[in-house]
Amino acid sequence: SAVILLGAVTAFGRFLDYVPLAVLAGLLLTAGIGLIDRWACTLVKRVVRGETRADIRWNLCIVAAVAGVFFFGSVPLALLVGAVLAMILLTISLSSATTFSAQDGSNFSSTRVWPPAQSEWLVGVRSSVCVLRPRGGLFFGTADQLADTLDRLGEAIRYCILDFSLLTTVDATGCRIIAGSAKRLSARGVTVVLAGLGQADSRDGAFADLGSSFPAQQRRHEDLDHALEWVECDLLRERWPDTSVDASVSLSATALAKGLSEADLQTLQAEIRCVDSEAGVTLFKTGDPGSSLYVIASGEV
Repeated sequence: SAVILLGAVTAFGRFLDYVPLAVLAGLLLTAGIGLIDRWACTLVKRVVRGETRADIRWNLCIVAAVAGVFFFGSVPLALLVGAVLAMILLTISLSSATTFSAQDGSNFSSTRVWPPAQSEWLVGVRSSVCVLRPRGGLFFGTADQLADTLDRLGEAIRYCILDFSLLTTVDATGCRIIAGSAKRLSARGVTVVLAGLGQADSRDGAFADLGSSFPAQQRRHEDLDHALEWVECDLLRERWPDTSVDASVSLSATALAKGLSEADLQTLQAEIRCVDSEAGVTLFKTGDPGSSLYVIASGEV
């Protein structure tokens, strides 16, 4: 329709002088109404039917604002206003979609097998650990919420694990606020540990590149399990100074030996041989026949 109208005006423009002004105004008004976006019309109909969802109202407000600026101003100004309003709406949406759940460390434990005495002791001190798992985006619109959550940690908390595995994005503001919160917590005697970061993870690079120099490198772990293991080891050193995550575990301390009598344990021990494997060695593959059973005494698989 636009191409035909352009051709008609170009070829027969001089004849428009003979068309009454009221007719031209009617044609232009009809053409303008026809250009109204169908999507916006659909939103208006939904509001008329009684739908009051916030996202519908916000989008209609943006449409009305841009139309008003376009009518009384200019096209560039209308585009600028529309882009700014859309960015504000996006920020509000992302902020509401970001959550910060602080959980008691009593509900978490690493998969590391500790000797029975140490395992029992850890049960009583895990309440001094707080695990915070933010979900969504950590940027200028949400980082303050995380800082407030960290500042409200109880006096009994000694370790705070920030698990970033559920974060989708982190910006410079988020990195700096986390660094500042970690320093304030450190002054209170709270150790901050980062989880969900690895050398191949872009978020880890963001924390390093955007000014977050704290916590120390040894307190950054690729997943929550390794972070929990580090905290457990640090707690155990208070009671057993020689505790190490690399120490070997006896067969009697593993889950395989749980509930066995001493005689049964000796029988089992006689059938087990120790295997030392270097990093990168394949022990078994999916689909291999189940001809053997491995119990980790030291290291990880």
